[in-house]
Amino acid sequence: MKLHYALFAALAIVAACSGSASKSDETSGQTTATTSGAGGGTSGAGGGPTDLDRCNAACDALIACGVEYQKAECGVGCVARPVFLACLKQTSNDCNALALCAWAQFAKDQCGGGPGPAGSATCAQTATCQGTCNVSNPTAQCACACIAAMSPAAALALLVNDQCALAECPSCLPQTFNGVACNACHAQKCANQAALCSSKK
Repeated sequence: MKLHYALFAALAIVAACSGSASKSDETSGQTTATTSGAGGGTSGAGGGPTDLDRCNAACDALIACGVEYQKAECGVGCVARPVFLACLKQTSNDCNALALCAWAQFAKDQCGGGPGPAGSATCAQTATCQGTCNVSNPTAQCACACIAAMSPAAALALLVNDQCALAECPSCLPQTFNGVACNACHAQKCANQAALCSSKK
Protein backbone atom coordinates (compact mmCIF):
# COMPACT_ATOMS: atom_id res chain seq x y z
CA MET A 1 0.00 0.00 0.00
CA LYS A 2 2.99 2.20 0.15
CA LEU A 3 5.42 3.30 -2.34
CA HIS A 4 8.51 4.60 -0.67
CA TYR A 5 11.31 6.57 -2.05
CA ALA A 6 11.88 3.63 -4.20
CA LEU A 7 11.69 5.92 -6.98
CA PHE A 8 15.31 5.47 -7.29
CA ALA A 9 15.20 1.83 -6.61
CA ALA A 10 13.63 0.78 -9.78
CA LEU A 11 15.74 3.26 -11.43
CA ALA A 12 18.21 0.58 -11.98
CA ILE A 13 16.41 -0.84 -14.88
CA VAL A 14 13.70 1.54 -15.24
CA ALA A 15 16.19 4.15 -15.79
CA ALA A 16 17.40 1.87 -18.36
CA CYS A 17 14.01 1.18 -19.69
CA SER A 18 11.59 3.67 -18.46
CA GLY A 19 11.99 7.31 -18.27
CA SER A 20 11.22 8.52 -14.88
CA ALA A 21 12.19 8.10 -11.40
CA SER A 22 10.78 5.86 -8.80
CA LYS A 23 8.04 4.40 -6.84
CA SER A 24 6.95 1.42 -4.96
CA ASP A 25 3.72 0.07 -3.60
CA GLU A 26 2.32 -1.57 -0.60
CA THR A 27 2.18 -4.89 -2.29
CA SER A 28 5.32 -4.72 -4.22
CA GLY A 29 8.46 -3.07 -3.30
CA GLN A 30 10.50 -1.79 -6.02
CA THR A 31 10.94 1.23 -8.18
CA THR A 32 12.28 1.94 -11.44
CA ALA A 33 13.56 4.91 -13.17
CA THR A 34 14.62 5.73 -16.60
CA THR A 35 17.30 7.79 -18.04
CA SER A 36 17.96 8.71 -21.56
CA GLY A 37 21.26 8.06 -23.09
CA ALA A 38 23.00 7.79 -26.33
CA GLY A 39 22.59 4.54 -27.86
CA GLY A 40 23.32 2.23 -30.65
CA GLY A 41 25.96 0.31 -28.90
CA THR A 42 28.53 -1.87 -30.52
CA SER A 43 28.02 -5.00 -32.50
CA GLY A 44 29.62 -8.27 -31.59
CA ALA A 45 32.17 -10.09 -33.69
CA GLY A 46 30.69 -11.40 -36.88
CA GLY A 47 27.95 -8.79 -36.97
CA GLY A 48 26.09 -9.98 -33.88
CA PRO A 49 23.42 -7.96 -32.09
CA THR A 50 24.31 -4.47 -30.93
CA ASP A 51 23.85 -3.29 -27.37
CA LEU A 52 20.74 -1.46 -28.50
CA ASP A 53 19.39 -4.65 -30.08
CA ARG A 54 19.91 -6.48 -26.79
CA CYS A 55 18.32 -3.67 -24.84
CA ASN A 56 15.30 -3.50 -27.12
CA ALA A 57 14.79 -7.25 -26.74
CA ALA A 58 15.03 -6.96 -22.96
CA CYS A 59 12.59 -4.04 -22.97
CA ASP A 60 10.13 -5.94 -25.12
CA ALA A 61 10.32 -8.91 -22.76
CA LEU A 62 9.76 -6.82 -19.64
CA ILE A 63 6.91 -4.86 -21.21
CA ALA A 64 5.27 -8.15 -22.21
CA CYS A 65 5.61 -9.27 -18.59
CA GLY A 66 3.71 -6.24 -17.33
CA VAL A 67 6.37 -3.64 -16.61
CA GLU A 68 5.06 -0.22 -17.72
CA TYR A 69 8.11 0.99 -19.60
CA GLN A 70 7.86 3.38 -22.53
CA LYS A 71 9.19 1.38 -25.46
CA ALA A 72 10.63 4.38 -27.27
CA GLU A 73 12.72 5.40 -24.25
CA CYS A 74 13.52 2.04 -22.75
CA GLY A 75 16.12 0.73 -25.15
CA VAL A 76 18.10 3.96 -25.30
CA GLY A 77 18.00 4.28 -21.52
CA CYS A 78 19.19 0.71 -21.14
CA VAL A 79 22.26 1.30 -23.30
CA ALA A 80 23.27 4.07 -20.89
CA ARG A 81 23.03 1.78 -17.82
CA PRO A 82 26.28 -0.24 -17.75
CA VAL A 83 25.41 -2.61 -14.90
CA PHE A 84 22.07 -3.55 -16.40
CA LEU A 85 23.55 -3.91 -19.86
CA ALA A 86 26.37 -6.16 -18.68
CA CYS A 87 23.90 -8.25 -16.67
CA LEU A 88 21.46 -8.77 -19.53
CA LYS A 89 24.30 -9.98 -21.76
CA GLN A 90 24.77 -12.85 -19.32
CA THR A 91 21.16 -13.88 -18.99
CA SER A 92 18.22 -14.93 -21.11
CA ASN A 93 15.15 -12.79 -21.64
CA ASP A 94 13.52 -14.42 -18.63
CA CYS A 95 11.63 -11.57 -17.01
CA ASN A 96 12.61 -12.23 -13.41
CA ALA A 97 16.27 -12.52 -14.41
CA LEU A 98 16.01 -9.20 -16.27
CA ALA A 99 14.31 -7.60 -13.29
CA LEU A 100 17.23 -8.71 -11.14
CA CYS A 101 19.52 -6.92 -13.59
CA ALA A 102 17.44 -3.79 -13.11
CA TRP A 103 17.74 -4.06 -9.34
CA ALA A 104 21.48 -4.55 -9.65
CA GLN A 105 21.65 -1.27 -11.55
CA PHE A 106 19.56 0.35 -8.85
CA ALA A 107 21.94 -0.93 -6.20
CA LYS A 108 24.87 0.54 -8.10
CA ASP A 109 23.19 3.91 -8.62
CA GLN A 110 21.53 4.39 -5.25
CA CYS A 111 23.06 2.00 -2.73
CA GLY A 112 26.78 2.13 -3.36
CA GLY A 113 26.84 -1.24 -5.11
CA GLY A 114 25.73 -4.73 -4.23
CA PRO A 115 23.64 -7.34 -6.02
CA GLY A 116 20.23 -5.92 -5.24
CA PRO A 117 17.68 -8.38 -3.80
CA ALA A 118 19.51 -10.90 -1.63
CA GLY A 119 17.19 -11.72 1.25
CA SER A 120 13.99 -13.64 1.91
CA ALA A 121 11.28 -10.98 2.15
CA THR A 122 8.26 -11.34 -0.11
CA CYS A 123 7.16 -8.77 -2.64
CA ALA A 124 4.34 -7.68 -0.33
CA GLN A 125 6.69 -7.27 2.61
CA THR A 126 9.09 -5.27 0.47
CA ALA A 127 6.31 -3.06 -0.87
CA THR A 128 5.16 -2.36 2.65
CA CYS A 129 8.72 -1.51 3.60
CA GLN A 130 8.92 0.89 0.67
CA GLY A 131 5.59 2.47 1.55
CA THR A 132 6.82 3.11 5.06
CA CYS A 133 9.97 4.71 3.67
CA ASN A 134 7.84 6.93 1.45
CA VAL A 135 6.19 8.49 4.46
CA SER A 136 8.62 8.26 7.35
CA ASN A 137 12.07 8.17 5.78
CA PRO A 138 12.06 9.00 2.04
CA THR A 139 15.73 8.35 1.43
CA ALA A 140 17.70 6.08 -0.85
CA GLN A 141 19.20 4.42 2.23
CA CYS A 142 15.77 3.34 3.45
CA ALA A 143 14.75 2.07 0.00
CA CYS A 144 18.05 0.22 -0.41
CA ALA A 145 17.48 -1.69 2.82
CA CYS A 146 14.05 -2.77 1.59
CA ILE A 147 15.40 -4.02 -1.72
CA ALA A 148 18.40 -5.81 -0.21
CA ALA A 149 16.11 -7.76 2.14
CA MET A 150 13.84 -8.97 -0.69
CA SER A 151 13.99 -12.46 -2.14
CA PRO A 152 15.43 -12.55 -5.67
CA ALA A 153 12.32 -14.51 -6.70
CA ALA A 154 10.18 -11.40 -6.14
CA ALA A 155 12.23 -9.13 -8.40
CA LEU A 156 9.79 -9.00 -11.31
CA ALA A 157 6.66 -8.62 -9.19
CA LEU A 158 8.15 -5.66 -7.37
CA LEU A 159 9.41 -4.08 -10.57
CA VAL A 160 5.93 -4.34 -12.09
CA ASN A 161 4.43 -2.87 -8.95
CA ASP A 162 6.89 -0.02 -8.62
CA GLN A 163 6.96 0.92 -12.28
CA CYS A 164 3.18 1.27 -12.30
CA ALA A 165 3.52 3.96 -9.66
CA LEU A 166 6.16 5.75 -11.69
CA ALA A 167 4.07 5.56 -14.84
CA GLU A 168 0.72 6.48 -13.31
CA CYS A 169 1.47 8.75 -10.35
CA PRO A 170 3.24 12.12 -10.70
CA SER A 171 3.56 12.24 -6.91
CA CYS A 172 5.86 9.19 -7.11
CA LEU A 173 8.33 10.86 -9.45
CA PRO A 174 11.48 12.36 -7.93
CA GLN A 175 10.87 15.88 -9.10
CA THR A 176 7.33 16.00 -7.67
CA PHE A 177 7.60 13.37 -4.95
CA ASN A 178 5.11 13.33 -2.09
CA GLY A 179 5.15 10.09 -0.11
CA VAL A 180 1.60 10.21 1.23
CA ALA A 181 0.13 11.16 -2.15
CA CYS A 182 2.29 8.57 -3.90
CA ASN A 183 1.05 5.77 -1.67
CA ALA A 184 -2.56 6.86 -2.14
CA CYS A 185 -2.23 7.10 -5.92
CA HIS A 186 -0.58 3.72 -6.14
CA ALA A 187 -3.37 2.13 -4.12
CA GLN A 188 -5.92 3.64 -6.49
CA LYS A 189 -4.24 3.14 -9.86
CA CYS A 190 -2.04 0.08 -9.39
CA ALA A 191 -4.39 -2.34 -7.67
CA ASN A 192 -3.74 -5.16 -10.14
CA GLN A 193 0.00 -4.81 -9.85
CA ALA A 194 -0.25 -4.74 -6.07
CA ALA A 195 -2.37 -7.89 -6.15
CA LEU A 196 0.30 -9.61 -8.24
CA CYS A 197 2.92 -8.51 -5.73
CA SER A 198 0.85 -9.83 -2.83
CA SER A 199 0.42 -13.19 -4.54
CA LYS A 200 4.16 -13.64 -5.09
CA LYS A 201 5.73 -15.68 -2.30
